This record gives sequence, structure tokens and C-alpha cells, in this order.
Amino acid sequence: MLMRKSPPDFWEKMENEANDDLSLLVEVGPSHFSAEHLLELRQELREQIGTFGRRQRLAMLLGATGAAWFLVAVLAMLLQWVWLLISAFVAMLFCMGGFTFIMLWKKGRPKARLGELEYTLGTLEEELRKRSLAYPKRSRDAF
Repeated sequence: MLMRKSPPDFWEKMENEANDDLSLLVEVGPSHFSAEHLLELRQELREQIGTFGRRQRLAMLLGATGAAWFLVAVLAMLLQWVWLLISAFVAMLFCMGGFTFIMLWKKGRPKARLGELEYTLGTLEEELRKRSLAYPKRSRDAF
């Protein structure tokens, strides 16, 4: 009862949805945006794809490191090195916990779906290509 949040205000919800240019781009299409805005959105999409890739690599590195620590723990158990076994087991738990956290965090974020980001980037770049063909560059001799 004390921690209950008030329902979101209608106008705040509308403003948040209106400020989300990427979802608006998917809904109405890139033809409704100016070329400058499309270039800004393309840069934003490229940054989001780069961030997604970096997080993916970090998660895979943590997962592989956790598996390596598991192998070290098995080796320490066979050699009966208790301190190495405990240390390797704790390190493995931290690595696997980090891997799981990153993967669940990425899964819960709606903007973190790589396929959707790449599809949106593709449609955006296709629209920019169409516009560049529709408006060919003028030569300097024309003036």
C-alpha cells in the first residue's frame, strides 16, 4: 500500500510515446521524416547496434570464463586442492551470475532486439538511398 505507484498520467504517456522516434519510424515509415532526421536516427541506430554487440561479447566472455573456471574446479577437485576448488567455484558463480544478469537484462529491454534494430536500420537506409536517387547531385557548372 505504501509502495503503490500512482497510475501514469495520460499526457505523460502520450509525450513519452511521441518522443520515441524509432517506434514512430517503424509505425509510420521513413517517408514521413526529413532527411536530416533520418540521418540522426541512422546514427542512433548504429550506436544502439554497437552497444548491443558489446554487451553480447561481454556476456559471451563471462560465460566462457565461467566454463573455464568450472574446468579448473574439476581439476582442483581431482587433485584435492581445496582452496583452489573453493576459489574456482566462487569465480565460476560470479561469472555465470554476470552472464545470466546481462542476458536477462538484454531480454527485458524492448529496444535491445538486434533483429528489429537491423531491420529498422535497413528500411531507413533504403529510404535514404531512394531520396539520393530522386535528388541527384547538381554540378557546380549549372550555376
